[in-house]
Amino acid sequence: HRIGSQRLYMHPIVTFSLTDQEYVNYSAAYRQTWSALTDTLPLNIHLLTFEQLGQKNYLVRVEHYFELFEDDTYSQPVAFDLQLIFKSLGVINSTVELTLGANLPLAELQRLEWLTGD
Repeated sequence: HRIGSQRLYMHPIVTFSLTDQEYVNYSAAYRQTWSALTDTLPLNIHLLTFEQLGQKNYLVRVEHYFELFEDDTYSQPVAFDLQLIFKSLGVINSTVELTLGANLPLAELQRLEWLTGD
């Protein structure tokens, strides 16, 4: 049901702009479609965020759709190659894993320690 709901509710964003140019001239001057993805992601992976932060700096957030033991096939860990998926962006020189809010490198995260009775 998750994969079906993704297809149903997460359509690509369609945008429009006003122009005084004829379509032929406009389409010759401007790119009409673009996708950063050059390959498909595994079915159990969702591209949550793709945001260009700078000339060659992107925020990419992916999520695994399925909980552990929820589905025999899709709950399994999955690996994919960012370089192959985003080949259209050029060579990926480095990556930094961030916290979910994307405001802190995961390596710098200091978790709070709670005192509990057990």
